[in-house]
Amino acid sequence: MLDVSKGSVPYVTSSNTIAAAAYTGGDLSPKYHRKTIGVVKAIMSRVGYGPFPPEFGGKKSEYYSLEFVGDKPKYSQADEAKLDVEKLIASDDPFEVGIALRILSREYGTATKRPRRVGMFDFVQLAYVTRMNGVDELIITKCDLLKEYSRTKTKQMPVVTGYELDGKKIDYVPGATSAFYRVKPLIAYQKAFSENISTIRTFDKLPKTLQTFVKEVEKVSDCKVVGLGVGPKRDQYIKI
Repeated sequence: MLDVSKGSVPYVTSSNTIAAAAYTGGDLSPKYHRKTIGVVKAIMSRVGYGPFPPEFGGKKSEYYSLEFVGDKPKYSQADEAKLDVEKLIASDDPFEVGIALRILSREYGTATKRPRRVGMFDFVQLAYVTRMNGVDELIITKCDLLKEYSRTKTKQMPVVTGYELDGKKIDYVPGATSAFYRVKPLIAYQKAFSENISTIRTFDKLPKTLQTFVKEVEKVSDCKVVGLGVGPKRDQYIKI
């Protein structure tokens, strides 16, 4: 969604980031192309201003994450590390839940350490980017963090299943950024799992809730999910 021509212009990066750019801006010849592998986060994040319908806390989170004092972010990873995660994750305020999930998932800028905007899984954006990039196979990372939803007040895992634009239900990403900014997410909930899955290495040992989630990702994206990240280390991976 940050591609300079296909993303939410003008809130994008300065280059092409879609799969085809590997051949126009990279070092590869198209003759080597065999398949396109997409990588998606189970808990989404975004850098910079721009429409982000699944964001916890909406506009409040957007402005908070991007507020600067001089040339430094007003809030940093060090500042948020001092906060009470247990209190935040159990809050009624989605903005505070988002802060907790950011701390737990370490979603901060590599250099600036500024907070990244955090959101629930968005099936609408998933369908859009897999079609646009011609994705053949998917890998879902940060699946272990989905258990943190069991610590929220509802103990449910939210996912965005559609949008509402100016009072009308839609199932696509609007072409105009101004319209995308007006989108309201339609959210579905399923019971969250609480098990630590970081040591699991086979799909059939995973909680049923997560297995169902993976099947839904395959259905919406029309792509085979071939792997799951269940922790930050290289060996914390399930090959399907």
